[in-house]
Amino acid sequence: MNARIGAHVDEINQLSASIGRLNDEIALVSGSGRGTPNDLLDQRDQLVNQLAQRIDVQTAQQDDGSLNVFVGNGQALVVGKQSQSLQAITPVNPNEPSQVMLGSSNISNQIQAGELGGILSFRKQVMQPAQQQMTDLASGLSAAVNAAQASGVDSNGAPGQALFAVNPPSARLHVEISDPALLASAPAGAAAGSGDNSNALAMANALRGPVVGNASAQQANIQLVSGVGTSTRRLEASETAQAAILAQHQNARDEVSGVNLDEEAANLLQYQQAYQAAAQIITTANEMFRTLLAAVR
Repeated sequence: MNARIGAHVDEINQLSASIGRLNDEIALVSGSGRGTPNDLLDQRDQLVNQLAQRIDVQTAQQDDGSLNVFVGNGQALVVGKQSQSLQAITPVNPNEPSQVMLGSSNISNQIQAGELGGILSFRKQVMQPAQQQMTDLASGLSAAVNAAQASGVDSNGAPGQALFAVNPPSARLHVEISDPALLASAPAGAAAGSGDNSNALAMANALRGPVVGNASAQQANIQLVSGVGTSTRRLEASETAQAAILAQHQNARDEVSGVNLDEEAANLLQYQQAYQAAAQIITTANEMFRTLLAAVR
């Protein structure tokens, strides 16, 4: 996730820098009185659309033809020909999340849309809660087994050592012992080498009991998997709805500023017919003029 955030930040910086350069060119052409730089305006519109696909933006048209672009809660990304660069600050620990900075401001929580906003929302709403659930499950399972292990003795008659340890960032269980003789299978007070395995049964039963809150390990795992599945279905439904809304807005925009190929073809045919009619008038007038000249002679 950190790598994808960094890649999107790089793309956003390239787009914003290009918009700043086009702003400068557009302002120069507009100020020189050489007309409207339509090609440059089209190029800038395309870049703004590409930028909006990656991050939610707001724009403000300026009198000189340039376009200012803002992100987050109104922080300036492009002002005239000047563009600011986002930074993806990656922590030393790769298991910690990257933060998106604009200058000295952390705008990670202000980015709500675009591909970058989707990644940040996924991280906050799905991935991090799932990581925490995994950590809680691993910690609860480890504590339950270790407690049962500590209440018995191993084959040497010594109190049971911790069987598991948990690495919280990755929720990974580590097995702390490698010698089966160190499993505290017998209850406390049993002699060394006792064949009593009642404490081993107690450890197995501990896994069936409450591990995370009132849930067993199996129940906690089911809750984790079903929670992620529910989020996935909800996001798929949201994607479908947003795609429909996007199509409606694009159609509304195209009705105002888009090019209708059928309409343009009809206009072209109309202009062609008008040209042919004008040419016919010129030809007829030329023939009449020659006829008049011939009559005078």
